[in-house]
Amino acid sequence: MKVVLNISGHPLSEVAQIGVKCDAELLVDIPVPNAELSIAGFQEIANGIVETIAKNKKVLAAVKTNDYIVFLPGMGPIRDLVEAKLHGIAGCFPKSGSLVRNEDGIFDYAGYIDLQKIRDEARSDFRV
Repeated sequence: MKVVLNISGHPLSEVAQIGVKCDAELLVDIPVPNAELSIAGFQEIANGIVETIAKNKKVLAAVKTNDYIVFLPGMGPIRDLVEAKLHGIAGCFPKSGSLVRNEDGIFDYAGYIDLQKIRDEARSDFRV
């Protein structure tokens, strides 16, 4: 992975940063503001996140080639919108990083899920 995008809305601990930087050249934090609890509010936040990604040529190139891990927002509607937009840019699902809260209340890296691989396996397993 060349790029790690943290758009979870949570700070990564030093342990998590070390874990995700092992394979990454760049760790990018994109803040997630509080959402107005409406579809329009969720869309505004998702659009802002994607606009921030698009402004960084290295990050955008990594997204276009699926050479990144993303820590997605925890709020379902924002997560869904961002994931759909990332899929639209890359043509495939991202690798979704997992975070677990440690005893200090900071989030540590727990690996990632390759959503495109899971999608491809499901299509293969259940196609008639």
